[in-house]
This record gives sequence, C-alpha cells and structure tokens, in this order.
Amino acid sequence: MKTNKFNSSNSLLAVAVILLVGGIGIGTYYGINETNEINYLKDKSNSILTALNDTEFSKSLSLENDSFKIKDLDTFTSDLYRVFKNTPFIHTFNEPKEINADTLYFYNELGNNTTRFSNIRLYSFKYLKYIDIDVIEKSSYIKPYDIKINLPVKIELEETSTNYIHDGYYSTLFNTIYVYDKDNNLLEGFYNYLNIEVTKNDNCKYHINNNINSFPLVITDYRDGEYEFKVSITDFPNIEPVTFTLSVKTVVFTPEK
Repeated sequence: MKTNKFNSSNSLLAVAVILLVGGIGIGTYYGINETNEINYLKDKSNSILTALNDTEFSKSLSLENDSFKIKDLDTFTSDLYRVFKNTPFIHTFNEPKEINADTLYFYNELGNNTTRFSNIRLYSFKYLKYIDIDVIEKSSYIKPYDIKINLPVKIELEETSTNYIHDGYYSTLFNTIYVYDKDNNLLEGFYNYLNIEVTKNDNCKYHINNNINSFPLVITDYRDGEYEFKVSITDFPNIEPVTFTLSVKTVVFTPEK
C-alpha cells in the first residue's frame, strides 16, 4: 500500500509558496496601478504646460514675472475648451469643496481669482489624487485628496423630438442639454464632456454652446428631412445616451388671388 508522503512540513512549504506568490502578485498590481495614476496625471499636466507656453492662448493670456495674467476671461474660457477638447475637465477659480469630474483649479497666492494664476491643480476623480503644477517654475507634485466626489448620473434634453414646419426660410434651431447628479441637482461645467453623434442624416451643421449650467445644442444649415442626434457624455459610460429627433418640412404658402 502506498503512503502519503505529503506531510505537514510539505503542507507548510506549499502554503508559504502560495502566500509568497500571492504577495508578489498583489504588490505588482498595486505598483502598476500607482504607475498608471501618476502617468495619467503627468500626461495631462504636460499637455497643459505645453499649451500654455505655446501660442494657443496668446489672445487671452500674458506671461508676467510671477504669474499668467488673464486678459479676457471669456476668451480664456473658450481657448481652454478649444485646446483641451479631447481632454475633458471642469475648470474653476475657487478651491473646490467637491468635484463632479476631473477638475482644473486655477489659483495664485494673491487670491485674485479670475485675474492671475501661477498654479493649476488637476483633481482626478478616477484616482482620488491631484497634481499641483507650478506653471511658472514648471514643477509639480502629486498628493491624495479627501473631498467629496459627486459624479453625474444622467443627461436630459429639453426636447426629445421636434417637428419643424417653415415657409422656406430656415432659422437656427436650439435644444438644451442638462447634466444631473444622483440628487437631481443640475451640474455645471460639463461643456467638453458632451458628445454629439448624428445617427440619421448628417446633412446639417451643429455645435454646443457653453452657457454655465445649460448647454444649448445649436443646429444650422439643415434641409427638409428626418434627423437623429445621439447625446452622450465622455468618461462616464454608465450614463445612458439620450436621443433627439428632428423632422423638417417646407410648406410654401401662396397668397389667394
């Protein structure tokens, strides 16, 4: 009869090997995750520094000894969303008490919020860390944060369908997009998170205006026909897209003789 030679010593050795391998795996996982977090923040900060020191903001910013001076706030805001249209974020000149998405906080030691900034703090909602960038010295550091995260949960349209009958003169058409949190509060600043896709009849032009807490969808250069627009939100794949349908028909009225 065969005897079982896998005794208690063998058992302890096997357990030790399993724990050791498992420990290496866990350490590797957290090491990779930490590297991803750092790379995510550093890549975004490098994009910011590159844009600020290029000609992209020449009309809205001027570089002075210890800070950037904002020459025109509206132009600066437009430049931000134009330059970073593929890198969604919310921007603020006040230190955030909560964040609803990746957030850029512009500040300097003097406290004149919308006039000058020497630092930009990028809060990542994905990694619970921020990178603080000194845009003058071109240095940065990364730290974890402990503030409330209140993410969006739904988007809504003012109109889901419109039948537009006109007399041959085409006017600009509008629809408004709203973003809400779980408590049904209207969220601001999601201009460059919004995604518009024409899923039926792309023979038109459209764009989104940034209007603080609402985002008008502006439709121009359309013709008779059926159109369908799908609105979604970047970085938040769990939020259901919403659809807007537009029917356009020309009716020419002739005066009675």
